[in-house]
Amino acid sequence: MRLEMRINQEELAERMYISPRQLSRIETGEKQLDIWQFVSILETLGLPSEDYWLLYLETQEYEDYRRYRLLKRLIREEQLNEQYIESKKVLAQLEDSLLAQQPFIRQFVAYVKIKVSVELSPEQAIKELYKALSISKPDFDENKVSEYRLNYNEIFLINNLASRYGKLKNYERAIALYKGIIEGRKKIQASEDDKAALFPPIMFSLSNMLGMFGKHKESLKYCERALEVCREYDNLRLVPRIMHNMAINQQLLNEEERVYRLNLVRAYHCAYAIGDNSTAITIKKDAEENFGITDLDL
Repeated sequence: MRLEMRINQEELAERMYISPRQLSRIETGEKQLDIWQFVSILETLGLPSEDYWLLYLETQEYEDYRRYRLLKRLIREEQLNEQYIESKKVLAQLEDSLLAQQPFIRQFVAYVKIKVSVELSPEQAIKELYKALSISKPDFDENKVSEYRLNYNEIFLINNLASRYGKLKNYERAIALYKGIIEGRKKIQASEDDKAALFPPIMFSLSNMLGMFGKHKESLKYCERALEVCREYDNLRLVPRIMHNMAINQQLLNEEERVYRLNLVRAYHCAYAIGDNSTAITIKKDAEENFGITDLDL
């Protein structure tokens, strides 16, 4: 595959953060790969990695693999209401599966259990998140997040870690974690679909956190970056909230009404355009109560 893509060993080794000699040993078969290293190389080459799992899976493992894919989708869909009803059902099945013995799936299961356990305190959740991270990063250092080649699980875990620190009002630590993920975005080992699902919410969360911390100019900067990422990955779900957030920051920075009104109007109509009626209603109510704007017509 490397030769077909006209990539030399030095270039691929650099992308993989290994030496050309190590890559040569892999290609000659002298060094064996497990499935997770193989998936990592495929993602580094920009190839669809998950389909290659099927080369390794037996019939029962394939059924478990389908549950894994379903659970990934459910977590995204049920995130807004945080009830996770279907997710919990599928999680129970995946947790008892043969595939859950694989480190990557075991880590994914650990993450989802933390995500859907609403009874966990932030302190308990943080402890469990670090434990889950240790499966793939035994010496995880939160000060080096931007330097890591993070995979799908690790991004979710660190993102959740930042959220929990935010709930404890440890904003500086939370902001540093969000920024670390974003600064290392180009090195992420994940499919384009996963990146599309991951990065707009992470940037939105960071802009929210910065606003709560009183850093409104910086919050605006990340709102603009979040909109760029939404366009890059063709993911419009968070665009209304991002624009609403921009309006809030602009008002707090004492911008003229015409500036923040424009973003409120765009946010309101964009929410309706993508079918997110509840967000549209929230924006309209906030415009009336906190901005004194009753007319959001275009």
